[in-house]
Amino acid sequence: MERRTRRVRLGRHLTIKSEYLSAIMRGEKITTIRRGIVVPLYDRVYLHSGGKIVGEVEIESTRYLRVKNLTNKDALLDGFKSKRELIAHLRKYYPDLNDDDWITILKFRLIKRISGEEIEEDSTYCGYSPVEIARLALAYGIFQSSEKRRILALVLTRGSIREAALELGGLHRRGIVRRVLREAVEKLIEHGFIKPKSSSKG
Repeated sequence: MERRTRRVRLGRHLTIKSEYLSAIMRGEKITTIRRGIVVPLYDRVYLHSGGKIVGEVEIESTRYLRVKNLTNKDALLDGFKSKRELIAHLRKYYPDLNDDDWITILKFRLIKRISGEEIEEDSTYCGYSPVEIARLALAYGIFQSSEKRRILALVLTRGSIREAALELGGLHRRGIVRRVLREAVEKLIEHGFIKPKSSSKG
């Protein structure tokens, strides 16, 4: 009996393990392979590694295939020397991966390197301000978690991520606030409550 294929949507953030970041920055790795069927919602996404945004990439193509149909060319584009080495790497992260499983190959192009806080908040939230996202997420009741609702309420009443973080205990809490807002954006889009103001694949 064929195993059920995992299907997920890719939002505004593409997470890459830090060990592969330098290869991406050098242009040696221009794809990432994910288990299951991954559907990108946007043409451009932020590259996330080591807990922070490190760049912006454009997704040039998306391919769906079974593990057994991978080629040596696929391996080279992903930064490996051979198909055998690539599959060994995939099974390191997906121990139960078999030859008939579906995978997604996302080919991307690095557009911009980003350091520190060099990012506009509105662009992170599909053209909406953090306050707008907080208001909509609370209005549609997308979170069951009381803590997430509290964070959204703080963004709404305090007027910014910074002020909400300070209320939560300090500026080091900004990452928590941003994660809740990003999750809220993806849920709002997934349920059809909003449409991205920025470029989207739909």
